[in-house]
Amino acid sequence: MLGGTPKMIIIDQDPTMTNAISQALPYTFLRYCIWHILNKFSEKLDAVVYKYYYKYFQKCIWESCTKEEFDSTWMTIISKSKLVDNGWLQSIYKIRSKRVSVYVNHVFSTGMSSSQQVESSHAFFKRSVSKINPLVDFITRFNRAIARQRREELTVDHVDINEKPVLKMPNLIEKQMAETYTHKILFTFQQELWNSFFYDIELVRENGDHFVYTVKRQDESSCRIREIVFRKELDFTSCSCKKFESEGILCRHILAYLNHMQVRSLPNQYILKRWTQTAKCNKVIDKDGLEINDFFDKSFMVRRMRLFQLATYVIDKAACNEDASKILEDILNNAILDIKSTLSSGGS
Repeated sequence: MLGGTPKMIIIDQDPTMTNAISQALPYTFLRYCIWHILNKFSEKLDAVVYKYYYKYFQKCIWESCTKEEFDSTWMTIISKSKLVDNGWLQSIYKIRSKRVSVYVNHVFSTGMSSSQQVESSHAFFKRSVSKINPLVDFITRFNRAIARQRREELTVDHVDINEKPVLKMPNLIEKQMAETYTHKILFTFQQELWNSFFYDIELVRENGDHFVYTVKRQDESSCRIREIVFRKELDFTSCSCKKFESEGILCRHILAYLNHMQVRSLPNQYILKRWTQTAKCNKVIDKDGLEINDFFDKSFMVRRMRLFQLATYVIDKAACNEDASKILEDILNNAILDIKSTLSSGGS
């Protein structure tokens, strides 16, 4: 696989897939889809028990901060609900290291916890084609669906490249990331950054290798306390919530620490390229690790970004004057005819 094997694969607990992936990709972390497991609670529990205790199981699965907290809370719920002998609950508890967030959030997963990304792909095909379509009709419908999907993606890319996002505060890090992240990722980052200002930082211990801080929200006496560790040799900060490790976006706790240390620019080690506006404008590497220069030089996204930048500059200039606007309109109309001629003759 280009770029190495995947770090994580999420499946729906199918034993055949589990064995196959374990053998073919022994270094890939295999995670079970939590969505499928949660849906089975209503089938495996008595209706009355499900109605009263399901919310506690959910909270235990999603909100436990440590493995010890999850185990303790789970056992308490099992005891109170008198489900100690429930075989299905025993079986899913045994595989908790493959499904519960606190057990798996040390592995990068872009924040995914279920196989719904695959389900959305299935839905894509169901919306576009059906089993009664002849082959020619299938190909036509499929190509239309792909074209529509690409157009929607290009629309999002256009917004990222050409529209400035709204800043929520006069903050240098937010301004930096507004110029770096895509709009969707920036919105998530802004939420974390805004909340980071409501936390207090306290140094609890220090040795030759690292500093350890506790982070607690100011306005909540019962709020969970997170632990921040700064490793001197690596010049890297990690948090017990593991948001950065699992999602690739800094959590409010680390941002609170950076603000406490008066860091005014986010260091590169905390910025994942996959979330940036330039993520698609990258070199293409073949299976032997060699750069494919021709493909990169003709990359659609590179050409498109260059044309957008030029077009935006020219339009802004011409729009200031009626005569200049007329000149540009004539040039563009002639350009459309030339482009149509080039495309119809098979030019690339």
